[in-house]
Amino acid sequence: MTPRDDRHAATDDVADELADHLAAYHEALIAGRTGETPGASSRDTTRAESVLKLLEQARTPCVDEPDDAALAELLGDVLLESPSAGADAPPGDEPAPSKVGRFEIVRQLGRGGHGVVFLAYDPVLRREVALKLPRAAALLTKELRQRFLREAQAAALLTHPNLVPVHEVGEVGPLCYAASAYCPGPALDEWLADRTEPIDPRYAAELVATLADALDYAHSQGVVHRDLKPANVLFDAGRVPKICDFGLARLEQSDQTLTRDGALLGTPAYMAPEQDAGRSHAAMPQTDVHAMGGLLYERVTRTTPFQGETDVDTIHRVATQAAPSLRRLRTDAHRDLEAICLRCLEKDPGKRYASAGALATDL
Repeated sequence: MTPRDDRHAATDDVADELADHLAAYHEALIAGRTGETPGASSRDTTRAESVLKLLEQARTPCVDEPDDAALAELLGDVLLESPSAGADAPPGDEPAPSKVGRFEIVRQLGRGGHGVVFLAYDPVLRREVALKLPRAAALLTKELRQRFLREAQAAALLTHPNLVPVHEVGEVGPLCYAASAYCPGPALDEWLADRTEPIDPRYAAELVATLADALDYAHSQGVVHRDLKPANVLFDAGRVPKICDFGLARLEQSDQTLTRDGALLGTPAYMAPEQDAGRSHAAMPQTDVHAMGGLLYERVTRTTPFQGETDVDTIHRVATQAAPSLRRLRTDAHRDLEAICLRCLEKDPGKRYASAGALATDL
């Protein structure tokens, strides 16, 4: 095990222990022992103090803050899985909170590495929304909490027909939430999995061109997504594709302190080499262009260009191997389409399209 692996393992241990402290507080709430404070980890005083501060915040009464029973329900939901659980675990049959602030929970839509998403009803504006709550880890550190809130801040800047709009962001006691427009789906990965026939390369090009145009607009507003993948492209009721989940978005003018060098952010199969090297702060519009190339490649061939046995293997392939020939897998694909796709997947950002708009134009 490398020194970096040792550090990551130690961090996971601390996160699990801190989650245990929060879970203990949850149990105390259920039992009515609201005066208890779980013990803190002596191995990480700073993080332990963050937990204690969070618990004190949970006890401090203020307007619209939940009572002990409601807080127990909310904490119980975000603690259903540990922070080290799979990033794309399918939604289960776990009990959901009945209400978050004014939002009435209908059912769980999904659970990812950064939060839990519910279908909820807003009785004030009388509409359904996708309500995202952070995972327990986002309650433990200032950085993770800021990263969660940044999704709404980034998306709220954007108004485009192919981007899912965020209606509002707020806090309920120790929890924060983001309410977005509800897209009934399916997600792009689900759409592809349900199809048995090959995807028409022309349709794949048109789809990615639409998404690239939306990204070009986001980039013009100073927002880089950094986690583009099929699961983050949803179809609305009219089958219009929309990019969602700006949880890892980079705000060009304000993100310099939120992501440390060495942090690995994104999904390995769709990450660019500069992300795989742990330099997520270096993400640029060409980083999203690389992900667009991966989406296009997968739509045409039904496989990702870089896929290893493990995430580590995939990361190595992204950094060191050229993408396999697209036309070797789809002989009916036009040579120009392959050239466009492989240009997106260049290792050197300078050799990719300079902008998502240029990619959209070529497609």
